[in-house]
Amino acid sequence: MQNTRQRILNYLENHHQATAPELSLILDQTQANIRHHLNVLEQDGHIESIGQSQAQGRGRPTYIYMLSKTAQQNALDELASALLKTFQEDKASPKSRHNIRKIAKHMAGRKQPETKKSITIQLGKAVQRLNELNYKAHWEAHATAPQIIFERCPYAQIINRHPELCAMDSHMLSHLTGATFVQKEKISRTRQGPTHCRFVLKEV
Repeated sequence: MQNTRQRILNYLENHHQATAPELSLILDQTQANIRHHLNVLEQDGHIESIGQSQAQGRGRPTYIYMLSKTAQQNALDELASALLKTFQEDKASPKSRHNIRKIAKHMAGRKQPETKKSITIQLGKAVQRLNELNYKAHWEAHATAPQIIFERCPYAQIINRHPELCAMDSHMLSHLTGATFVQKEKISRTRQGPTHCRFVLKEV
């Protein structure tokens, strides 16, 4: 493997994710050269695109890369999958749904929100917690209802096997904000699909 590609892999191993412009600055190479090496690494299965970062100005969004499941060479995703299977052996049962809500509560990491505070304050606190968990989240005000956007899925390696994690995210948002959110879009692992998850506040 070429030295540049190995340096890219080493950086991703230590820093989890990066874009072509970031790697261009760090490795002191042109973005075109870095993109070439990223394409080769992606085709060979060493890395994968997990979303896009919003470009500044009029530039196009840039892809965010991380090591692929094979390249990571650890069993954390397999452990998480095994634990979820244990909890979710009967996914249709009330106990299974209760387990997902319980996991969401633990992931939220704090007490129920103060209902007297405005939804904007609750949304801000929710985004802060989500970003501690590496969701790369933000919220947007819309004419119909506020929306929370995830630009990254922390569970990308196992989400296809465990779509119930999306339900966990919805429950976690409810726990963080005291409101109900409905998922409208889901991050796709293909470049043709959505580049983010979108949750919309449900009208009461």
